[in-house]
Amino acid sequence: YFRAICVKGALYNKIYDCMLKRYPAQFYSIVPLTSRARRDFEIEGFHYHFVSTDLMREFEMQNTFIELASRNGNLYGLDIGGV
Repeated sequence: YFRAICVKGALYNKIYDCMLKRYPAQFYSIVPLTSRARRDFEIEGFHYHFVSTDLMREFEMQNTFIELASRNGNLYGLDIGGV
């Protein structure tokens, strides 16, 4: 029996990393897209896919996002291809 879980709070990253390492066939990470600039510590394709605002808007018009949000003038989205 397998049951999906959603973890929030302080231990999220630790539990998430452990589950990905221990059960790679059952768990995977969806990498979101963002229109904001990459921060120094962030890795393209690991933390986010960094794309232009124009490309984000194009994907929005094509209905390829499961979720799309705007924060501080930047767009963040989960595309259906990542699922």
